[in-house]
Amino acid sequence: MKEKRFLCISSTLCLFFFLMVCFSGCTATRRMVQKSAVNMIDTSLDDLVEKLLDSKNYGEIKNGLPGALLVVTGVTELSPNNYKLLTRTCMLYTAYGLFVEDENPDYAVEIYDIAIDYGLRALKLDKEFRKKFEQGLDYAECAKHMKKEYVDALAWTSTAYGLQVLLTLANAAAVMDVPRISGLAMKAIELDETYFYGISHIVMGIVNGILPEYARLTGGVESSRKDFDAADRISGDRFMMAKYFRAKYYCPLAKDQVMFNESLNQAIETDPAILPGGYILNELARVKSKFLLDRAVIYFPQ
Repeated sequence: MKEKRFLCISSTLCLFFFLMVCFSGCTATRRMVQKSAVNMIDTSLDDLVEKLLDSKNYGEIKNGLPGALLVVTGVTELSPNNYKLLTRTCMLYTAYGLFVEDENPDYAVEIYDIAIDYGLRALKLDKEFRKKFEQGLDYAECAKHMKKEYVDALAWTSTAYGLQVLLTLANAAAVMDVPRISGLAMKAIELDETYFYGISHIVMGIVNGILPEYARLTGGVESSRKDFDAADRISGDRFMMAKYFRAKYYCPLAKDQVMFNESLNQAIETDPAILPGGYILNELARVKSKFLLDRAVIYFPQ
């Protein structure tokens, strides 16, 4: 535990050090250091993300993420066309939005908006996507040609879009983003449905369940169930965020309170360590599931 915390702190300090140096000194020095720094940043950021995801201290991660995001954002802006940095930044902002959305949904909407921006910047590094995007074509058409190396940007951008829309459904304009969500998520599934424990199936499970008409899908409750089942299959039934989202968005539509309770209780009672490299996400699912279970009457009025 102490070793992992030390590694996480070391990674953060490494990133912070490079950020400070790159914005100080003469122009020639900055350029030289920036070039050297960017070559090392990818490894440091990957190490930081790995340690954050497998951290055993929920409170420490929740409280520390804003500071880490400031550093990561600054580092990413040093290399604004670096696909990996843009995608990891999108991922971290999306994760932070999940931490705060129950307590402060308006703030979470802003966080997801930042995540979407970084995700789209990563996708637009592909010249054909950028060209179609600037022509105003559907996201499904923009992403039609993309290869597997873009699966992470497709998955995280659609996840951020989906989470933002769920918080803004009272705004009629928000539903206009739903085809964008499905267009990117379905392409991610096509390229690699197993990416990040089947997260794009979770996104499509939500879309199919509550907004199929806006996504131009023939989905519905059955399609939603199949996507959540696929996510469980891919993770080996170990990714508890899938249980949480199934309970919140599928079960009320299916009028299945038994599954609602079972899914949330499974997320609450399961040891977060069951998911290698994803302890903090399962711990987050535990916290969010307790919050949701306490409000079951909203979804299943007596």
